[in-house]
Amino acid sequence: LEEIPRTANGKLDRKALLEIKPVQARAIAEDAKPKSDLELQIADLWKQVLKLDEIGLNENFFDLGGHSLLVVQLHNQLKAALDQPISLTDLYQYTTVATLAGFLSGGVDDSKVVASASRGAQRRAQRRRRAS
Repeated sequence: LEEIPRTANGKLDRKALLEIKPVQARAIAEDAKPKSDLELQIADLWKQVLKLDEIGLNENFFDLGGHSLLVVQLHNQLKAALDQPISLTDLYQYTTVATLAGFLSGGVDDSKVVASASRGAQRRAQRRRRAS
């Protein structure tokens, strides 16, 4: 939902909530599925943390329902599973399986990181507008 339906008095509109149809399951294109061992390993951890059946290579962790507490869980699991160091801030900078795998393997595409950061800034601006 973009926002919770409200009555004219500002209260929760329960009737409008009942009329909302559930969102269809996401379909992941075959070329957007993880392929390398590292991508598969990262995607499996994301699935566990986010409680999802499938993760696309270019889906943003936060767009899929991730938040700061889940990032900490993911960070702990990644540290245990990978042979290389990873900082918590790396997970905020590389928010897709593709960009995180690229970073960890040493070949990240900066344009994807910039696009991901831009989406994050747009979400924060929307939240601020809704709060005011």
